[in-house]
Amino acid sequence: MIASVIVIGYIFLIFSLVGNTYVVIRLLALKSELLNVRDNKLHAPLHYAAFLGHADIANHLIQHGAGTFCFFFSWICILFDNILLLLLDVNLQARGNWTALHYAARGGHTRIVMSLLNAGAQTTLKVRLC
Repeated sequence: MIASVIVIGYIFLIFSLVGNTYVVIRLLALKSELLNVRDNKLHAPLHYAAFLGHADIANHLIQHGAGTFCFFFSWICILFDNILLLLLDVNLQARGNWTALHYAARGGHTRIVMSLLNAGAQTTLKVRLC
């Protein structure tokens, strides 16, 4: 069970990375807990979409609760999905404290920056440069 969720989660991350909006929306409709799947550097689908400028995917993830507070492992979100979806946090941090806003701003993706700011992204968070 958990192994299949991990595989589906990585497939979801890959489609977020390459910008396949159709597949991202379809997978999200089937498994809402995929919003918070993380890779080994703690990047979530919203980080990838913001970094690469996939505005349609980023907006869809934001509208559906991307960055929902999720303890330490993505599989915990599966157990508490209904409760955690109420706790939207677009300030979800990857390694080095990078947020989707950092990635979008660095890449010059204005549309995503505006969506993140409208969703409550904090502008005062600092990244660790090491």
